[in-house]
Amino acid sequence: SSGINAEYGSFISRFSFHWVNLLFICAQNSPFPSIGDLPFNLPPSMNPTESHCKLKVALNRLNEPSTQKSDPHCHYDDMSQPLLGSSNKSHQKSKEQYTLLKSLNTAFGWSFWPLNLVKLVSAVLEISTPIILNLFLQDLESGSDSVTSAIIYLSLLVLIKVLNSFIGTHLSYEITKLQVTMKGSIITELYSKVLNVNLSGLKDFSVGELTNFACQDSERISSHLVCFFEIWYMPLKLGIMFYLLYRYIGLAFLSGIGFCILLIPLNQLIAKKLHDYNTTLLEHRDKRMKLVHEVITNMKSIKLFSWEEKIIDKITVMRNSEIKELQKIANFDAICVFFWASAPCLITFVIMLTFFLLGNEVSASSVFTTLALVDQVILPLNALPWVIMGFIQAWVSLKRVQNFFDAEEKAPEKADVCIPFEVQNVIEVDNCSF
Repeated sequence: SSGINAEYGSFISRFSFHWVNLLFICAQNSPFPSIGDLPFNLPPSMNPTESHCKLKVALNRLNEPSTQKSDPHCHYDDMSQPLLGSSNKSHQKSKEQYTLLKSLNTAFGWSFWPLNLVKLVSAVLEISTPIILNLFLQDLESGSDSVTSAIIYLSLLVLIKVLNSFIGTHLSYEITKLQVTMKGSIITELYSKVLNVNLSGLKDFSVGELTNFACQDSERISSHLVCFFEIWYMPLKLGIMFYLLYRYIGLAFLSGIGFCILLIPLNQLIAKKLHDYNTTLLEHRDKRMKLVHEVITNMKSIKLFSWEEKIIDKITVMRNSEIKELQKIANFDAICVFFWASAPCLITFVIMLTFFLLGNEVSASSVFTTLALVDQVILPLNALPWVIMGFIQAWVSLKRVQNFFDAEEKAPEKADVCIPFEVQNVIEVDNCSF
């Protein structure tokens, strides 16, 4: 493809996403373009071969630390591999726990962790908004006739809002790229593992499980990457918001904290239930996928014996069991949405009522600043159920995939398993004459 690369565009084009206009023009001219018609090249950071190579090296380094090579092209010396599978058991016993999680961190950590600094800058800008608003209202209450200060405060509020919007958009874009790259690497490694695992170990996993590993579990592990941001972001933001509430309205903010503390047992109950329901859901889904695969494989026999109705009934029973678990998850999700959507209103009411009962004077600066601070608390509180649910789903999927990666492999043959395609020779002939 002769298209441009977004990573090599000008700063203004990348900052404003002006380079995306070419994609809209391409879609307008050709509603169903092929890959070769797209005006973009794949960014180097998303090269699927290089990404899988990084993950493969990290996994091998953890599983077989004494046989690692430092070659950037992932060449592995066949002398370092166990002969006839004789050392597989010893390596299996010495394997570390959660090697997939550690390998993902090793392979993609340099792309992921710097994004936390960008998230921190975005959090600082969000927190500064109610502070500037309070200064602006206090300036008005003091009777100041200075138009310059008012313009400065309003300009800062607008500038922070616009800048934070750009930062949030670019952060979401980078996270999405990282998610796609990580998912592709996990799926590629799953296929590689299926080809190399022993038949005795492969029997422990049904076709439905293997299918869900590549379709469902890899998606959950990569798509819920954003949950790691929220692990530090939400407590930090809530802590700063409560401190600012204490600074502006005094001890009245404790009523809001007390209300939030009462919600902790509910969070624990929801987390436990969601974990159980997601685990059961995946088990039912594995069984259904296994049966569907058997039906497709043996379609002639089913037609010959006229088993269509019985097979349909059996699949329907399995699907109904899966739907029941989905309904339970959806019910808890609806409860979370309703409860956490009403929580900010209750928090605001409790704080302002306590502030008034303590005999404090209600002013415009205290009221609107409190509303702004509580509004900043809404997002973490509303996002908490989804963060908990997403983290639980990703953790369950991670353990499932890790269990498959821990399966014993066949004795490896002499092969360079992750040499990038561009450095491989498709055909190589030595000492021949024609």
